[in-house]
Amino acid sequence: MYFVDAQGHYKFDPTQLPQAHSWCQKQAETWLQQGESVVVSNTFVKQWEMTFYRKLAKRYQAELVIEVCTGQFGNIHGVSDTVVQRMKRDWQN
Repeated sequence: MYFVDAQGHYKFDPTQLPQAHSWCQKQAETWLQQGESVVVSNTFVKQWEMTFYRKLAKRYQAELVIEVCTGQFGNIHGVSDTVVQRMKRDWQN
């Protein structure tokens, strides 16, 4: 949601990824503190990338469900095929 503008248009900017991840983590914690359910839709390739969310779920005693997409899906971010192939290669189950 970080990349959705005021008119509801999705505008991905890879230079803003660190800020987007920080924003997402803060939003997840804010809503969990309020007892709400949270869905984080992200591309996690390495196990360490999920560490924050695993700890957050444990801290707030929230059920953690990890969905793994195994099909072929479109790329709305403009990520090159080379990078997508590297991410597939680097995948940690």
